[in-house]
Amino acid sequence: MEEGSALAWDGDDYIYALRGDKKKDFWRFRISTSAWEELDDAPEKVDDGGALVLLDDAIYALRGDNNDAFWKLSPLPGTP
Repeated sequence: MEEGSALAWDGDDYIYALRGDKKKDFWRFRISTSAWEELDDAPEKVDDGGALVLLDDAIYALRGDNNDAFWKLSPLPGTP
């Protein structure tokens, strides 16, 4: 992972990963099966300062790159 990359755990079976380095890559790792799943792209490219947090069944993300872009992804990406 590069500058701005971030991880967030759902407290159960999934870890969400956002790739920095001015990319829009977004993944979910299922701990019980050790499997990665590619999710839809992040809304914007993420760079240095990007961050993720999980709270109340939603992901909140910062774009970074000295930018004030902020997203709420709910329901959690990858859930039916």
